[in-house]
Amino acid sequence: RRSGKAGRRHILRHRQAQISGGTAAPEAVDPRALAQAVERGWDEVRAYLTKQVTMEGRVAELAGQLQAAGPAIAERIQRASQQLDRLATPIPVHGRLELPRMLIYEGEITFIDPASDPNTPPAERLRPRSPLTDLGSVLWSLSVAARLAAETRSATMPPPHDRLYGWARNWAAWMGSSFLGAYRAHAGTLVPQETGAFLDELTLQVFATG
Repeated sequence: RRSGKAGRRHILRHRQAQISGGTAAPEAVDPRALAQAVERGWDEVRAYLTKQVTMEGRVAELAGQLQAAGPAIAERIQRASQQLDRLATPIPVHGRLELPRMLIYEGEITFIDPASDPNTPPAERLRPRSPLTDLGSVLWSLSVAARLAAETRSATMPPPHDRLYGWARNWAAWMGSSFLGAYRAHAGTLVPQETGAFLDELTLQVFATG
């Protein structure tokens, strides 16, 4: 329920930002530039994993799963970039909206500013971007929170931990679905109306965040 409320509240923030506008030139809406950045990042990840020979335990297991999923991930990135004609209209956004930037008190959710990297130049932080940039950050943050919770819990539990990590993945998926559902229900024309276009851009934004 709270993730749904967060989605509704965040679309109100984006609506306000859409009206107020930004103070810097907006980010380009050509999806190819985003796709190329994601592809470069994925190539760097694969190169890093290939060089690591000292991984052990859970880290080695996750690295193996990521390498095995490599072809599917590369294909999904390529398909998203080919099918997407244009990114959502740029507006002022947080830039990297994560769970630590959300304050929940007595059932009310407040987004805490600023969420952007303080090491990034102010002009870059103020540059309008696709609203799906924030959505990608939220989904990534939910995934990280679930993984860290599972790892912390597994340290005090005897193996196997398959059910624990399965629960964590399901929790992140359910929370993300609730957040996106509430956001899209109130977004109107702020984001792509066609589900395929929405998911294609969101896919690229999630990979860009990670």
